[in-house]
Amino acid sequence: MSGIIDILSDFVLTSMCSFVPLWQYDAFFENDRISLVNFSLLHITCKDAEEAKTIGKILVEEKLAACINILKDVHSIYRWKGKIEEAEEAVLFAKTTADLVPKLITKVKELHSYDCPCIVSLPIMEGNEEYLRWIEESCE
Repeated sequence: MSGIIDILSDFVLTSMCSFVPLWQYDAFFENDRISLVNFSLLHITCKDAEEAKTIGKILVEEKLAACINILKDVHSIYRWKGKIEEAEEAVLFAKTTADLVPKLITKVKELHSYDCPCIVSLPIMEGNEEYLRWIEESCE
């Protein structure tokens, strides 16, 4: 376990000098890979399933995402311009490599109908190794 502590200590020390996102780190402990973190799952809300499908297809065609999933009929409650709002939306999930997240965010913002779209990246800490390799091979 001291290997993990050393890695995290290095991250904290590096971060004190300059910001280095945690997802840029790879770490190895004995012969098993500790993914700190090479893959991301993006959660993106869209006005409807059609917009999510349009954006998703472009992300896959341009190799910014390996795969997208769309959830229709998501009920959202949020504060916007000082008022509580409710809307029926769709959620697009995109699986990609961590290094492509900034490009993917830029592309979604170009295509999206919202002024301030929800685009958040969540690190994939573990997963089916073959699937993760496929994500890597499918992206730019």
